[in-house]
Amino acid sequence: MKNAFGGVRVSAGVAGVVKARLRKVVFEATEQEARAFADRIELRLAVEGSSARVETNRDELGRSDDVGFETHLEIEVPADTVVTVHNEHGGST
Repeated sequence: MKNAFGGVRVSAGVAGVVKARLRKVVFEATEQEARAFADRIELRLAVEGSSARVETNRDELGRSDDVGFETHLEIEVPADTVVTVHNEHGGST
């Protein structure tokens, strides 16, 4: 799981199911500009065998536009899942 700027909350769910939810916070001059930028932020969930990768497209968006934004992830995984979180700014639980 990779989420550079924003919180990550992981909880136990049912066997065989991974769920991910994204909450976006965008800092722009107007609400219209913030909504337009938020529409470009994507949640990406990829399953490879018995592993799942959860991330956003932040690296593609953040440096070219002078916009501040946070991505907060809520992840639900089977109870016996090993989870690794890569996070620079924000809490993890």
